[in-house]
Amino acid sequence: MSPPRSVADATRFTPTGPHAFTPSPAAASGETPQQRVARLRDAARKAKAEKNAGTIMDRIVDRGRVWADRAHRITALGLIGATGMVPAGRVGQCVG
Repeated sequence: MSPPRSVADATRFTPTGPHAFTPSPAAASGETPQQRVARLRDAARKAKAEKNAGTIMDRIVDRGRVWADRAHRITALGLIGATGMVPAGRVGQCVG
C-alpha cells in the first residue's frame, strides 16, 4: 500500500493535456495569432460563399423565404393589432 499523500501533493496542479508540453502548430509554422485568425476567417468566408453558390432554384427558394417571412410578419402583426382594437372599440361604445 502506498503512503498517504500530503496536502501539498494533493493540491498541486498537474497538467493532464498534451497542450501543456507540445508547441502549437501555428508556432511551429511561424504564423502569428493575427495571421491565423485572418487565415481562418478567410477560409470560413470562402466555405460560406461556396455553400451559398447553389443552383438557380436554391436562390429562388431563399428569396421566397425572405418574402414569405415578411408577409407572415405583416399578417401576424395585423391580426394582433386588429384583436387589440376590438376591445378598445367596445369600451368606447360603453362609455359613449
